[in-house]
Amino acid sequence: ACFEAAMYSFVFLWTPAVKATPTDAPPFGEIFSVMMLAAMAGSRVYVSRPSVSLEAVFLFASATFAVPAFSADPFSCLVAFILFEIVVGIYFPAVNTLKSKLIPDAHRSTIYNLFRVPLNVIVLIVLLSRASTHAVFFAGVVLLVAAALAMRALEARLHRSDDDDDRSDTSDRAATAAPESDDDDTTEPLLVARDASALTAAVDVVPSESSRNPPALVAAAV
Repeated sequence: ACFEAAMYSFVFLWTPAVKATPTDAPPFGEIFSVMMLAAMAGSRVYVSRPSVSLEAVFLFASATFAVPAFSADPFSCLVAFILFEIVVGIYFPAVNTLKSKLIPDAHRSTIYNLFRVPLNVIVLIVLLSRASTHAVFFAGVVLLVAAALAMRALEARLHRSDDDDDRSDTSDRAATAAPESDDDDTTEPLLVARDASALTAAVDVVPSESSRNPPALVAAAV
């Protein structure tokens, strides 16, 4: 919600930020086309590097928003906006992949609708506050930093969950292998006892034959 709230605020306010003067009329159509190309390039970046961290993406986005928050130079703001569109291109496939892993299919529509509530509230507060363009972009910086912190907490929780699953799998494998070792331990004494009984029976039989044939005792011993 934090990232998309900042993104929708950007959608409403990027045009006045790239004007040198209130009466200036830059080529908005061409600028918008370049931004869409940047978003497409960002999606290609995610395809080639699907392991990219959303936390780093959000922090980079906050850095791009810091430019229009503290600078009034139209060219600097334009470059920052193009870089932000690259981030947007990375964000959508990455977050959709994350949602598909974490949100159950049976509850997906409900959770998505609940997710829209804070998003719309934040956007309305930012746009209806009648704040200056610099103030709105500074609020965007705060929102993007908050998104990065939330993503760090989520990734830490996912790593803990993966570690717990690995330990659980290890303990399950150990518990499954334990009875097999017990069977081996109980089988070995039985085999030894059976061999000992056979040897005793042989010894009982051999003396009776060795009394009539002494070399037979030596052959049995050997």
